[in-house]
Formats: sequence, C-alpha cells, structure tokens
Amino acid sequence: MSRQFLKTTGNVLSMEIHSSLTRQKYKAICREIKEAAAVSGKVRLLLVMRHYPTFCSAEDLYYDLRFIMIYSDRIEKVAVVCDKPWKRTWVALFGLFSRVCLEFFDIAHMDRAIGWIGIPQSRR
Repeated sequence: MSRQFLKTTGNVLSMEIHSSLTRQKYKAICREIKEAAAVSGKVRLLLVMRHYPTFCSAEDLYYDLRFIMIYSDRIEKVAVVCDKPWKRTWVALFGLFSRVCLEFFDIAHMDRAIGWIGIPQSRR
C-alpha cells in the first residue's frame, strides 16, 4: 500500500486530509480501498479534514471525495471529521447521493467518530 491512509485497523482505513487531493494521491487512495476490500470485504473509512482550505463548496467536497461514490460497493460506512460544523449539511447530501452511510462529526468529537466507525478500544 502507498500509505495514503494513516492507519489500518481491521477493515478501517483512517486518513487525514489537509488539502485538495492530487491525481497521484487520489489514485493511491483508490488502490488502497481496492486492496483492503479484497482482504476484508467492505471497508470503513475515517476521514479527518482539518484546516482544509478548498473544502468551501459542495462541488469541492464531491470532487475530493468522489472515490466514495466510485467504490460505494466496497465501502460499508464513512465517518467524516471536520473542524467546520457548517459542513455537516454537505456531508449529509453527499451521503444521500453516494449510497454509503456517511456521518459527520465535529473535530471536538473525534472519540465519537472513532467509536461509530468501529475501531476497538484496545486499538485506539
């Protein structure tokens, strides 16, 4: 794996995103999702979007997270953790169109996101 994801715990891939995804990073993320799903079936994603400058419109969100829609058959659910609570609506709309269970968590509630996505207490 190219290690775009910070950690892999069972079928959970965790990643922190600070800026728009380059084509190279996007392809690496897609490759990791395919590899992890081949090993453990459906995967769960924990995406932490902190200080994300281009995440200012619904279009930006769609563009950078479109891999969720492409691999929706291999993704069980996604926790999106963000430092801007007003982005909750965009995440909810994206979830409707992606056919993947997405949940938004404020950065102050990281523990809730980790629990919801299913990382065992012993592995946190």
